[in-house]
Amino acid sequence: MLNISLNKIICFSLVLVFCTSLSVHSKDTVLSTTFLANTATSPPVNSLSKKWRIGFYEGGQHVDYLTVFKATLNALMSMGWIQEQELPHITDHRRFWLWLSENIESGYIEFVPDAFYTSDFDRTLREAIREQAIERLNFKNDIDLMLGFGTWAGLDLANNEHEVNTLIISSSDPIEAGIVINPHNSGYEHIHVHIDPERYTKQVELFYRIIGFKKLGIVYENSMEGRSYASIGRIEALAEKIGFTFVT
Repeated sequence: MLNISLNKIICFSLVLVFCTSLSVHSKDTVLSTTFLANTATSPPVNSLSKKWRIGFYEGGQHVDYLTVFKATLNALMSMGWIQEQELPHITDHRRFWLWLSENIESGYIEFVPDAFYTSDFDRTLREAIREQAIERLNFKNDIDLMLGFGTWAGLDLANNEHEVNTLIISSSDPIEAGIVINPHNSGYEHIHVHIDPERYTKQVELFYRIIGFKKLGIVYENSMEGRSYASIGRIEALAEKIGFTFVT
């Protein structure tokens, strides 16, 4: 396994896709955009004797996941990690992943065809899919980096039940969801989470400054995930701070 070297993949993925946002890494290490920008992101001069094997985990299909993933792939092409070619317009995530595994050429990384996990946002399937993935990460020992897309992925993979390097992307609010402890500490040596802790606060505050509303209503699912997606905790705090009524 090549887990130590995978920090480089984590760095160049973030510097390309999330270059304007704060990211948190394991323990107390904060990877600011300045640090990432100064990190070497070019592939090794020679092809690796063993390619880094990458897997994909999501709670279900969401348009943002594929958008971010394609942007990452295009960046990897421009930097020489994979050979340049046009990506197909395939909206089904599993089919797109299988296309990658069969068509992408690289001397450094490979997308493992059977390392795609999704529960299709079906709560009855979620635990079984999570157990399958965790068991593979622990016992098959054939994945070097797991890409986790969305809040469900973060909740399922950000733990000490495995030790495989994992990059959590496109989670609405990793702190409120309980994926990370705070913006400066993921709590795990192998988990890296992309996060902008003030994202929704800034959006609502800007809306307030422009409109000057007295009451703000939000419709959301009354669950842990629903509160996270709508960033309810942050909006409640903002309402108390600047003086508008928050109605749910």
